Amino acid sequence: MINFVHCRWKYRSNSILDVLKNLGADFFCLQEIDEFYTFYKGRMLELGYSSIYMKRSGEQKRDGCGLFYKHDWMPQHRMRYTQETNHVL
Repeated sequence: MINFVHCRWKYRSNSILDVLKNLGADFFCLQEIDEFYTFYKGRMLELGYSSIYMKRSGEQKRDGCGLFYKHDWMPQHRMRYTQETNHVL
């Protein structure tokens, strides 16, 4: 028999956070997260993790990919993406 309490976000979110906290890794990459700003960013910050989030492209998409790393583990560097193309005449 399925206990639907376990399907609710409030229950699942705390379970996910407990697992991440107990792992204690220096770096996490979480895919398909849609509660980055309302849940993950603040809670992971409390655990000592900085974060970077990239929303999935598409107007109908709500989820994205979150990278979390311990503050003292990885210094931040400014990154710039450049796409070089060769134009053919």
